[in-house]
Amino acid sequence: MNLPFFKTPILRWLAPLVGGLILLDLLSFLLAEGLWFQEVGYLPVFTTRLIAQGALGLVIFSLSLGFLGVNLAIAHRHARSKPIRDESPNGIRLAGLLPLTLLLSLLIGLLVLHHGQIALSHWHPSLVPRATPVLPQPFNPIVVLQSLWQPKIRETIAVLAMMAMLLLYPQRILGAIALFTSLAFSLIASERWTTLLLALSPTTFNATDPLFKADIGFYIFSLPLWELLRFWLIGLAALALLSIGLLYLLSADSLSQGYFPGFSSVQRQHLYSLGGLMLLVISLGY
Repeated sequence: MNLPFFKTPILRWLAPLVGGLILLDLLSFLLAEGLWFQEVGYLPVFTTRLIAQGALGLVIFSLSLGFLGVNLAIAHRHARSKPIRDESPNGIRLAGLLPLTLLLSLLIGLLVLHHGQIALSHWHPSLVPRATPVLPQPFNPIVVLQSLWQPKIRETIAVLAMMAMLLLYPQRILGAIALFTSLAFSLIASERWTTLLLALSPTTFNATDPLFKADIGFYIFSLPLWELLRFWLIGLAALALLSIGLLYLLSADSLSQGYFPGFSSVQRQHLYSLGGLMLLVISLGY
């Protein structure tokens, strides 16, 4: 993947430092948990949980980062490298380009804030989680934006700073967001390890609900896993669509030039594919 973010020199010392601190904190937490389970005689339960969490988190992280990385690489290859000043009927002048880029960067910032807050709340979970943990709601920009109207100065400043950084360094910041969001998805999903194990070992109740004529066991074992997939896929598809759209709009210094000549045929095909995927994921929710 030819992404400038992953070639930034600062990552040569920053990434190992941050990764080392996170790994040290994680290992200390897991060691404390392992000793606690061993003390009460339930060490096999801890190892089963650790394997399920690790496998689920690794799969979600790999698929998320792979999907976002491939799409960003495709967008980087098809983005315009030189400004085009020829007038086009599909072109957008600064009066329309600036609000559009601000809107996309705002939505990306809200999406990162939404999943980041959920992931941070799962960093140090309780030793004995509930059998059916409550799944957070999928990304809804209106709900997240309404929460910022309350006195949340740090969240508001973080979103505004992210918007400014996206407009100045879109390729690098979008690469960082892809990595951060993939980690957030993996952390949120790994906390739902009981959801995965229940779905892999379903039991029929031999009783159906009167409305959909489905076995009660479906709502206990299978439906939570489908809801987890919906939460993950909606966030993933929304981030990909918004990121690629913003990257194309800001290519070739269009914002500083004050003119965007319009999407090329390859760019439109890319955006149509992501838009179709987004609609497909939304329909899956229904």
